[in-house]
Order: sequence, then structure tokens, then C-alpha cells
Amino acid sequence: MQRFIREVALWRDERHQLIQLHYKKQELYAVHGERINKAKLAQASRDEVQYLEYEEWDAVRYVDERISSIVTDRLIRQSVKHGVPIPDRDTKEYWQYAENEDRRVLTTKGAAFLRHQIAKEREIMRSPIIHWGGLGISVLSLIIAIIALIKSGSQAQ
Repeated sequence: MQRFIREVALWRDERHQLIQLHYKKQELYAVHGERINKAKLAQASRDEVQYLEYEEWDAVRYVDERISSIVTDRLIRQSVKHGVPIPDRDTKEYWQYAENEDRRVLTTKGAAFLRHQIAKEREIMRSPIIHWGGLGISVLSLIIAIIALIKSGSQAQ
């Protein structure tokens, strides 16, 4: 039970961090976009505008890398829990280096691949339960119907 509570608390904390990071990203786009637009309206030099665009890109990249790090940690935990193999970290298709996090994180394609593999494994684990659950409900319905039939037959006599 404690493990379940720990997992729910961790999920809640990560979810809260992700929401805050998405708000921060929107805020960065708004603030930097306004600065870039002001510079363009003031007919600033091309270099100044490019510098402002680079500042925006760098600030947003930091937030994106933090989001990728949280998502990567979550997917790795889930894949270990469900016994799904994690792609080789040297595969550039699935992994990228996050400078600000100083570690490798999953790319968008890598995260989608791992999510798909986890979902397939969950489906494999659930299918027997769903099959036997449906069978159990049918048997229970049959027993209830037989009991109701016996009771109605005994009341008629």
C-alpha cells in the first residue's frame, strides 16, 4: 500500500512540475515574442533581432530539456515495471543529449516508441483478466437466474 501511495505522490509531483513548466514555456514565448516584435517595429538591426530570437530559443530549450527529463524518467520507470526493454542509449533516433540536464533523454520518437511498447505490454497483461472477468460475470448471471427460477418455482407450488 505504501508503494502505491509513493507512486501516486510521485506521479502528482511530476504532473505538477510538467504543468508549471508548460506555463513557464508559454510565458517565455510571450515575453520574448513581445521583445522580438518591439525590436522589429523599432527597425533594429538583423543581428539584434537574431540575438533576441536566440535568447528565446535558449530559454525555451532549457524548459524543454527539463520536460524531456521528467518524461524520460517516468517512461523508464514504467518500462521497468512492465518488463519492456529500453532502447539502446547510443541510438540517436531514440536518445538525445540534454545539455542543461547533463544526461541523455528520449527524443519525441523515442518517447512515442516506448509509450507504444508499454501500452502493448499492458494490453497483454489485461487481456486474460478481461477474458476471465467476462466469463465470471456470465457464470454469476447464470447462477442468479437459476436461483431466481428455483425460488419462483417453489413459490408457485
